[in-house]
Amino acid sequence: MLGGPLLALPGRSYFLFDGDIAVFDDPAWARNSWGEAGAFWGQTPNLLWPRDHAWLMASEIDFDSTLVGGTRAVVDALVSSADLEALEVAPDASLAE
Repeated sequence: MLGGPLLALPGRSYFLFDGDIAVFDDPAWARNSWGEAGAFWGQTPNLLWPRDHAWLMASEIDFDSTLVGGTRAVVDALVSSADLEALEVAPDASLAE
């Protein structure tokens, strides 16, 4: 896996995985995806983007927030969820301040 495809963005490179979203519901996903190399790796996914591109999740490791972009219905469902702390932010908002 460590020799697999990379996504290179400014300042970061990401290993790419292809799989069902349910994979990430299992706390052992890193070990299952990386083999023994992932057994001691506690990193959560930084980017999740389904094939249909209906939404995008981004967790920047340098910030304390996870961003989810999607349709109005996706945003409304997240913001109204009693199980999450979710706030709507403007597309041009900065988390760096």
